[in-house]
Amino acid sequence: MKNTALIAFTLAVAACSGVPTDAPVTGFYRAEGKDTNLSFVRTAKGEPRINEPTIAFAFTEKDASDAKDLSSMTIAFSHKYGSAITMNIFKNTDGAYEVDESAFHHSGSDKGGGTAGGVLQIKDVTVANGVISGEVYTKPDTTMFDAKVDIDLKFKAPMPK
Repeated sequence: MKNTALIAFTLAVAACSGVPTDAPVTGFYRAEGKDTNLSFVRTAKGEPRINEPTIAFAFTEKDASDAKDLSSMTIAFSHKYGSAITMNIFKNTDGAYEVDESAFHHSGSDKGGGTAGGVLQIKDVTVANGVISGEVYTKPDTTMFDAKVDIDLKFKAPMPK
């Protein structure tokens, strides 16, 4: 009984600690037929887009909870966190979320990296109880920098404060 109470207390303290942590992500990121496992997702306030707020995302292969920001230079192009995708999303005039800009690094492909617009799509976005969830994907037969890219990631992460 003591151990159960101690475990419950420890979990409660960890949940309320406010320490940034990476949330889980499932799905795949494939470039030139090579898979990489993006296991983490973080969010932060993004740079405003035409005076509208954005949400910055970083999907990473390695834990990026030590990153000071979620910029493409810090996350995707530093290669510190393995394969990575960064993106900013915003609400359009219809109230639906869209991807504004994105950057990519795929450690298994020389061509699976760079900055590109219009590559990522987003759907099924919900925001509830301080959590944002949804799905980021590419349309079939998407190419980027002469490489076939296939992405389908489902995420759930804390909303940035």
